[in-house]
Amino acid sequence: MVRNYIKKKEKSCSKEKLLEVLELVKSKMLNSYEAAKTFNIPRSTIVSHLYGTRGQKKVNPGIKTVFSIDVEPKIASYLHTLEKYGFPLAKKRSQNISITIRRKKRMNNSI
Repeated sequence: MVRNYIKKKEKSCSKEKLLEVLELVKSKMLNSYEAAKTFNIPRSTIVSHLYGTRGQKKVNPGIKTVFSIDVEPKIASYLHTLEKYGFPLAKKRSQNISITIRRKKRMNNSI
């Protein structure tokens, strides 16, 4: 079966127009009903972009990382070295190595 999907429905508004409408609604110059009627954009689209259920998502999702960006490659390097010399890499061993590095990092920061 050929997978050449062609959208059957055109977008009702441009991205710039939608952003303009969202700014008007956020600043409370228009409500979502008036904006939908004036700019000919579906109200559901305006509301879903306002509440973040559609459109641009949060910039930084997830929890904060334990190690900084420069420490993670070092840990990976240690683990690759262990593997190269014949030590099996089990989950528990990897966790112990990272915990040890974290404790040493804390000790260095406290001095």
